[in-house]
Amino acid sequence: MRKVLLITPYNLTRKEVGGAFTYQFVDRLADNCVIDVVLYQYYGDVLDKPKKDNIRVISAPQIGGFDKYLSWFQCPLYHPLFTARYSWRMISFINRKIKEEKYDYTVFDYSQTFAMAKKIKHDHKLLVAHDVIFQRFEREGSKLLKWIRWSESQLVKGVEKLYAFSNKDCLLMKQLYGVECDLTPVFIKQTILDTRPSQCENYHVFFADWGRSDNSESLEWFLLNVVPYVQQVLFKIIGGGLSPKLKGLVDKYHNIEYLGFVDNPYPLIANAKSEICPLHKGAGIKVKCLEAMACGTPVIGTEVAFEGIDSSFAKYLFLADKPDEYVKLINEISISLEEKDRMKNHFISEYSQKSIINYIVDNNKQ
Repeated sequence: MRKVLLITPYNLTRKEVGGAFTYQFVDRLADNCVIDVVLYQYYGDVLDKPKKDNIRVISAPQIGGFDKYLSWFQCPLYHPLFTARYSWRMISFINRKIKEEKYDYTVFDYSQTFAMAKKIKHDHKLLVAHDVIFQRFEREGSKLLKWIRWSESQLVKGVEKLYAFSNKDCLLMKQLYGVECDLTPVFIKQTILDTRPSQCENYHVFFADWGRSDNSESLEWFLLNVVPYVQQVLFKIIGGGLSPKLKGLVDKYHNIEYLGFVDNPYPLIANAKSEICPLHKGAGIKVKCLEAMACGTPVIGTEVAFEGIDSSFAKYLFLADKPDEYVKLINEISISLEEKDRMKNHFISEYSQKSIINYIVDNNKQ
């Protein structure tokens, strides 16, 4: 079996979106490989221990808010986002483990590990970009765009393979930095694949980590600009991190139910009329939209929400930007249980199966 070293900036967890991708990636890769993992935990995190014996967490330092400043101090050349886990001590540890264990591949997960990858001595380095950082900050109007673009351009070069989650992001990497980028899909959790719609209930859902500013801003916009015109429609909001300000806005409406964190939200999503995703910021493919379609539920949202999703799924995505467009779609959308089943089956059958795992397992290294 091949031996792989994975460096990821977050905890291995089945709950959060990014961590869930990494958890699924490690779990599936372990069917054919031995995997050592370096991960980082915030204070108070609980590690979802891997169930397979050939997955071993070899380092899991705890970090706090001050650590990102210390990391940048050790590598001030690049924008701080790319150095958020940079550590001379960790670099020394990883290089030593590579010599001892003779890994076939080292995989650097998220852009926060890319500066560290520059200092790692290994012939077969793979990078997984969860989004194109320049695009994210460009939409936010950052004044540091030149530094961000230069940093990203330097850090995505000089590795064996660069991966992204959508053809759109692969093309952006080529256009912005002149580097080839291969597609690897977001791995859909088995829980979602096993969930089928049982009925078509009369509500719409929101599902996100509301502690993220791009998500909370989009929900606030919807509450202020759309909900007053659809007060006869029931909405359910799923996900933790809702601020007191947003909770106060939600409480003003009798037709909105805030459920908070739900251990298994997918039956609720599968039986909804639609998932609503009014994002105007952010970058990369939106995993929650993919998960909704995998449940058999269409999505109402913006171009930002839908970017990177293959055009073969366009008929399940209902584009809206202005308040009156949301009102019209929410009032008119209607989908039968049979249509939901067909949507789910089509999505699962057509969703890309080519991935970084295929490359690691099947590639004959030179």
